[in-house]
Amino acid sequence: DRVQIINDGKFIFSDTIAGLNKQRQAFNLLCTLLAPPSVTSLQKISGVTAVETLSPSQFCLHYQPDLNPTAELLNLAVTQNWQLTELMPEQHSLEDVFMNIIQQEQESATVEQII
Repeated sequence: DRVQIINDGKFIFSDTIAGLNKQRQAFNLLCTLLAPPSVTSLQKISGVTAVETLSPSQFCLHYQPDLNPTAELLNLAVTQNWQLTELMPEQHSLEDVFMNIIQQEQESATVEQII
């Protein structure tokens, strides 16, 4: 099975469903902690590059693509009693992927016109 994207009558993307799903990966974890630690403690988790506080108990952890912090976060949540109630990897919507592909295509066309 393949996915193809057409824009203005031209094929601008063709890949497998697995390839499309890779494009959707955002390298963010959304988590809810009822007894959260400090943001500094969350930032110290291996691979975490930034922490966004969404509410007093909800956080978005941004991480390096090759260092998923899920296992360490789960371990710390249990051992430190952070009361983890939700942990969900964030994904880009299909619309976001489509818009990114179109933007890349337009940027490539602009560069080609300059050259």
